[in-house]
Amino acid sequence: MKSKLNLFALFLIILNFLSTDKLLALVENAKNPQITISDDGVKTYIVWTRSDGIKDVIQMSASQFYGSSFSDPQSISNNVTVYKELRRKKDDF
Repeated sequence: MKSKLNLFALFLIILNFLSTDKLLALVENAKNPQITISDDGVKTYIVWTRSDGIKDVIQMSASQFYGSSFSDPQSISNNVTVYKELRRKKDDF
């Protein structure tokens, strides 16, 4: 079963394993952070969105060995637009 941790746990993982520069790069304009850990607990993936000043981009960082270190943040939304969820009012139906 994949485990999803809350935002506080995500912050603690990042704080413990990333340098200050990487931490600042991750949290600058970060929104919707999510973390997933593989079934065996070896791999950890962190995904979030942030604004690049023009549009929102999806970024990720991965750990291949029990969260001991993480990759540099990578943009994975090349030319993909991230849309915010639209909610309809009850009267719109």
